[in-house]
Amino acid sequence: RLLEVKTKEPLICQVKDLNLDPQRLGLQGSPTQVIEVFEKKIETKGLVLEGSPEELVERLIEILKDKGLIKF
Repeated sequence: RLLEVKTKEPLICQVKDLNLDPQRLGLQGSPTQVIEVFEKKIETKGLVLEGSPEELVERLIEILKDKGLIKF
């Protein structure tokens, strides 16, 4: 079956073959129009913390509280 798929020609359909209203297809038939496409640049900042495990926990809690991610 896999070999059959590799050698078989794809079926190509046009609008006239599908018996559909051309006014409802493609750009003219789309209910939405894309005005602009862009890739959002995401900047991430790393932070290296040093210290004893207890100091690191305290600092991490402080950072998360400052960012509003946790409440104590």
